[in-house]
Amino acid sequence: MSAGLPHFTTDLCTALGAEYGPERLFAIPVNDPDSSYQYPDQVRLEFAQEDLGSYERAACFLNFNGNDLVCMQLENGIYGGIAGSYIFAN
Repeated sequence: MSAGLPHFTTDLCTALGAEYGPERLFAIPVNDPDSSYQYPDQVRLEFAQEDLGSYERAACFLNFNGNDLVCMQLENGIYGGIAGSYIFAN
């Protein structure tokens, strides 16, 4: 994963949290195969890049929480499936 996306996400979450409060703000990162990372408390769920089930769980999580906004960041090759098709499967 590019270092740019984690930095952008951190900055975006910090700015939105300062404006609207951090209580309902969270991030769902995509992990590379066979990788794990240390994440801040704002990460409540993770995608496993090539595990379709993790995308289904994330969709259920987002639907259950009644979110007002989802900001999805795109980078070539970041999402699993053919041409990132897993992100659109749910």
